[in-house]
Amino acid sequence: MLVVEDVFEDEEDVDEEEVVDDESDVALSVLAGVAEALDLLESRESVR
Repeated sequence: MLVVEDVFEDEEDVDEEEVVDDESDVALSVLAGVAEALDLLESRESVR
């Protein structure tokens, strides 16, 4: 989240809702990656 906040920190005309949407997109991407990693771990465990 720091990266997203730092990118918009210096811009005065940024819409707050746009920043929130960008942060939400980042959070959803992270959650999707975590879910995919968990699925891979579960499938690896079931193979053993």
